[in-house]
Amino acid sequence: MKTIRSRTLAAAFLGGAASLVYELIWMRWLALLLGSTAYAAGTVTACYMAGLAVGGFVLGRLADTNEQRCIRLSFGGFGVLCAVSPLIYRTIQGIYWFLGQGMGGGLWLRVMIAMAGLFLPAFFIGGMTPVLVGRGLREADSTMVYAVFTLGSAVGALLTGFLLIPALGLRGCGIAGGLCACAGMFCLHGRRIDTVTEHRTSHAERAFPASVRLCVATVYTVSGFTAMAYQMYQTKVLTLFFMDSAYDFTVILTVFLIGLFGGNCLGNWLARRENQRLAALYAVQAALGLCCIVSLLPVSRLPYWTEGISTVSTLAKELAQNAFLHGILLKYAYCMLVVLPSAVLWGSVFPLASRIFLSGQGNAAAQTGLLTGWNTAGSALGSLLGSFALTGWIGLRGGILLGAALNLACAVCLLFTGKKRLPVWHRAGICGIGLAAVLVFALLPAWDRFEMSSSFLKPGQDVEGAAEMLYYQEDASGITSVIYFRPNGRKYLTTNRLYCQSTADLGGPEDHRRLGYLPLLLHPDPQEVLITGLGSGVTLRGAAEYGTARIDCVEISRSVVEAANCFQEENGGVLDRENVQIIVEDARNYMQRTAKRYDVMIGDIVFPMSSGSSSLFSREYYASARARLKQGGMMVQWLPIHQFSQEDLELTANTFASVFPHSYYVLGLIGRSVPTVGLVGMETPLSVELDRLQDCYDSKTDLRGQLEQTALDDPYMLLSHYIGEIHADVSQVLTDDRPILEYRNPRTAASYAERGRGNLAWLLAQKRPARTITACSAEEERVLDAYDQMLIDYIQSYILS
Repeated sequence: MKTIRSRTLAAAFLGGAASLVYELIWMRWLALLLGSTAYAAGTVTACYMAGLAVGGFVLGRLADTNEQRCIRLSFGGFGVLCAVSPLIYRTIQGIYWFLGQGMGGGLWLRVMIAMAGLFLPAFFIGGMTPVLVGRGLREADSTMVYAVFTLGSAVGALLTGFLLIPALGLRGCGIAGGLCACAGMFCLHGRRIDTVTEHRTSHAERAFPASVRLCVATVYTVSGFTAMAYQMYQTKVLTLFFMDSAYDFTVILTVFLIGLFGGNCLGNWLARRENQRLAALYAVQAALGLCCIVSLLPVSRLPYWTEGISTVSTLAKELAQNAFLHGILLKYAYCMLVVLPSAVLWGSVFPLASRIFLSGQGNAAAQTGLLTGWNTAGSALGSLLGSFALTGWIGLRGGILLGAALNLACAVCLLFTGKKRLPVWHRAGICGIGLAAVLVFALLPAWDRFEMSSSFLKPGQDVEGAAEMLYYQEDASGITSVIYFRPNGRKYLTTNRLYCQSTADLGGPEDHRRLGYLPLLLHPDPQEVLITGLGSGVTLRGAAEYGTARIDCVEISRSVVEAANCFQEENGGVLDRENVQIIVEDARNYMQRTAKRYDVMIGDIVFPMSSGSSSLFSREYYASARARLKQGGMMVQWLPIHQFSQEDLELTANTFASVFPHSYYVLGLIGRSVPTVGLVGMETPLSVELDRLQDCYDSKTDLRGQLEQTALDDPYMLLSHYIGEIHADVSQVLTDDRPILEYRNPRTAASYAERGRGNLAWLLAQKRPARTITACSAEEERVLDAYDQMLIDYIQSYILS
């Protein structure tokens, strides 16, 4: 009997681990399709929960009549589908490309196609819980197997997010998850347990009234909704202060799952006394409401506490090689404070609700499937609404308070439904918790928009009269804001507290208009231009000022488009120009769906450490871009080299050069704060006609004046920005399957300033004469060489000294 019980617990652990491997790799796949990790998290979690709901209900019934067949379907079927995840993703992607051509390729089309493709694996996972809980009830009179399943999920999330994806890639992780599930199936293989041991549980317990069982099922459903919505909200809140790296979701998820595991253990302990189960469930629901409200108290202090991990340069300076580990441990500590208490309470709900619901009932597996089905249906709804809708309607703070109110309402419903079973002093205690929740709500500090949306102000800095918030918006992607700081007369655009644009970077060699000017001046006749990423619109302004080109600018966030209107003076009102079209969509999906071709494509600055950034530096992304270029077309990808290690810069350049037959480095922004280098990709060798450039300067007098403002005074100065050809080693490149850039980048110990200087020095050592890309006379060659040397001297004396 002990061996049989150990095999069941081992299967629960392996099944939980496999299910989280599946969830995390599909978050990566769907981020490519949906264009946002926030959308991907909500879609995967919703589909995961919807599949669990139906699978638990259907396979739970099968488990009572044919347990071994249910085991093969749930564990074995899921293992096979997990291993072939790349094939499923390609099928989903192909269906979207086919339907998107005629239906506009909207976000909800992608969501529905993704959920349809993911439903069957999630359905099989749903069959695991009824089998495991049914066995657990027969073996040990407990639902401890669910706690072990949750523990396996936490371990699976930790290993996948920190080790397996960087080491094995998404395909390798899928195979590992499939093998894990199949191992769980072999652990359960054998004869039905009730032929070995006597059924000792539900028939000996007194059944609760139908009204109580119905109320418990309803409360468990609402708890599923609030738990997943709360997880989504807290994930968004915490990533505001964690710099949004690829590791942040894993940190938050593992803490949440560890809390569920602890709660499962607590719930099993509370459920031992039959006459106290209902009282414990009342108290847990009331405590959940109070805990959600209390969690907003530390959130209001996070800008103060996380200042040390909000700045890469600060971490690198103070902690050197230990910066990454120190930052991760601090993040776990903050999550323990904010996420863990409520997660423990949510984890205790399942053992209590299931023991009340199953008491005195036969067909334990089918009844468990029915109960978990309703819960996971609520969880799916919470994931979808929390990810896509509620944030925009009521904000992050409002969403957390809504969840708290629902849990308190559940406690009240249970209180009245089971009033005959509950002593007066118990009811008084639960009412006391409710009153405490109301009191804490009254004492909550206001939601500080300045501190929650910006990191350039010191925590607690008095901004009264010094700063004005020009724009603030919370949506599914997070928080976007524009702040005008009067003492220095500057505007700041931030998304999720990450600095995106400041008017401090405008003027002279750091003016972002250069990133729009340079590609169009290098191309012989740019008529159709695509820019991916809007920001404040200054790069777009540079391209639009060229004159004749028609420009499409693709920006994934509608909030960023609205925020760009706050920079009308800086971007010259470019959003209202007749030759400019703004497209609110993910750049990857737009390029894969559209049939339009372009002369020039400009990839604006993307932060390499941000979650999901690897998808905009991968070989597949650059291949999509190349397919959208006209004959003789050119792509320029701008890289903020102060945020790359030299190793990561070479990796990105190798990936770019593996797609474009002729690839080059050019200088973009050459100031101290945001040095930027462009990767130029073409089908044919780069050749710039000096006479054409001179005619452009002479004929476009308005443009020439703008160019002089950004230190591009004449054609010789422009050509001096040429560095040289990329000599790539394509043995290691970034792919969608191996998104290693965003996993390696946060581990870099050097500060931004140190990285920028190091990369500029490395690139400068490779600089080749500008005369090698243009046909010119001996005198013109002499002038070009002089300009090359002048630029080298400027960088060495002004930036590298």
